[in-house]
Amino acid sequence: EVEPHRVRGQPPERAQPALESALAQIERDWAAAAAANDAAKIDGLMAAEYVGNTDGRITPKKQALADMKSGASKTSSAEASDLKVFVAGDTASVHGMWTETSALNGKDTSGTYRFIDTFVKRDGRWVAVATFSTSGPASAKPGGTGRPARSASPSPTAFEPKIETSSTSVSGSSSLT
Repeated sequence: EVEPHRVRGQPPERAQPALESALAQIERDWAAAAAANDAAKIDGLMAAEYVGNTDGRITPKKQALADMKSGASKTSSAEASDLKVFVAGDTASVHGMWTETSALNGKDTSGTYRFIDTFVKRDGRWVAVATFSTSGPASAKPGGTGRPARSASPSPTAFEPKIETSSTSVSGSSSLT
């Protein structure tokens, strides 16, 4: 069952069943391509500006595909499940669970991960522009990718943003009347 998508000021709406089914099939195709290490198929599912974010590590499409093509990222099984589709015009998100058996640079990165894929409709077809994934249940191993074909787990060339924070202190009193 797909949960309704809420748009501010509007009642919840369900994505059209055919559209839900089409986006869920893209996810299943992605899992099959990942398990086959089929970089060409995955390339076709991603927009040129695609970027993955796995546990805070940002990986652009080019790096994700390079890791797969070089054999640095290898997946022997992958499954997308628990899929929920939300649509707003020509933008959609698919939330789900990703389970894989995989390795990066010879290190086991197998596990189960929660993900959100963002798709846009271009020239009549849906392409992924972003993936966010994070370690899921206890079966996940630290450092796993969740989506090796999408986010190509940590690699030396992956972009790792530096986040600077500052805090301010305010003293005095205020009253709410």
